[in-house]
Amino acid sequence: MPFYVPVERYLEQPRFRELVGDALTERALRERGIFRPEAVARLRSSVASGEFLYSKQLLSIVILELWFRAMVDRRGVR
Repeated sequence: MPFYVPVERYLEQPRFRELVGDALTERALRERGIFRPEAVARLRSSVASGEFLYSKQLLSIVILELWFRAMVDRRGVR
């Protein structure tokens, strides 16, 4: 059964925006080497349009980075 995750509501929360900012710094993106920082920057700008797909894509990238930190890098996640 599908369910709806209110991603846009999460992105309105200051602490969540801080988490996104921390996970998707240019340095972190370059070090990971999976996504181009300029493409992620464009995606982050596009989220402001309110399009659900952009928010979902951004959240997926954040979750992937946090997974890498916890499971591959063995770093604690904030």
